Amino acid sequence: MDIEDRLEVKVVEARGLVPPRGAGGTCNPSVFVSCDSETIQTKTQSRTNAPQWKDAEPMAFFHVAEGAANHLVCRVCHKDLVTGRSIPLGTVTIPLSTALLSPEIPIDEWFPIIALGDGLGDASEEGDLGSVHVIVTYFLDDNFGMDEGDAGDASNQLPNCLVASVARARNLAPVDNKQTCDAYASVSVHSSKQSTKVVRGTNSPSWDQTFALPVTDGYAFAEVKVKHKSLMSRKLIGSCRIPLVEIAGAGPGGLRKWFKLLSADYELSPEPRGEVSYRLASMIAAGRTALQTPRPSHGFHGPWI
Repeated sequence: MDIEDRLEVKVVEARGLVPPRGAGGTCNPSVFVSCDSETIQTKTQSRTNAPQWKDAEPMAFFHVAEGAANHLVCRVCHKDLVTGRSIPLGTVTIPLSTALLSPEIPIDEWFPIIALGDGLGDASEEGDLGSVHVIVTYFLDDNFGMDEGDAGDASNQLPNCLVASVARARNLAPVDNKQTCDAYASVSVHSSKQSTKVVRGTNSPSWDQTFALPVTDGYAFAEVKVKHKSLMSRKLIGSCRIPLVEIAGAGPGGLRKWFKLLSADYELSPEPRGEVSYRLASMIAAGRTALQTPRPSHGFHGPWI
């Protein structure tokens, strides 16, 4: 079966690049983006450790759902103008699961560059190689996965997917007598759960991550938890739960609000635990198998609150 889909990848910019030894302190950088067996390269910039490709058209990879790719690989390279050789500076691996489960919703993040272990750069510690700003968006044909006679019936189907975008938190209550939190957030529906990265040393972290979770019971709850992660343990800062019927009733834009964090039993605490900003929307995965991906039942756009 032919799947009419495409994955658009826009490498926006990079910062803090570390040039190879002998390059004179600056890079001639480009990024090679690989999806499955296909590779596309950005334009090579000259003499900069903070290149920008904001005006470039997005790269497009087609028939992604039919292939075996479950991630993108971005190789950041320096071009030696004498030899013409592209010298690797590091790599970024981007999982595709969230993008494929959230068609038309851009995954817009900065990704740290990881060392390749070849000793070509001057960085001596992990995290010193800079980062790359990448926007990944998956597009799926509206009729994919449907019989011809069913294409007009999607509006009558019940939402069976929850898309949750975790923006940030504020005024989190530290645990273990600490002054700040090393916090991450999670959202779960039924037995499905997704978690953000850990943001360290702040009581007002920003995550800006989007997840998609399957829904089998529209009367269940979406459960949100914020935890502090230490070296040896994870401790609850606060939690809340939102009825899926409330999310479905929020309309095309989904439910956007600050949620007050409660105790583990979802009760008010004597001391404030902080708040977390989520954007939640119901989606339809119409006529698809577990290997196929949902499409939005409504638009899901707009600024964070």
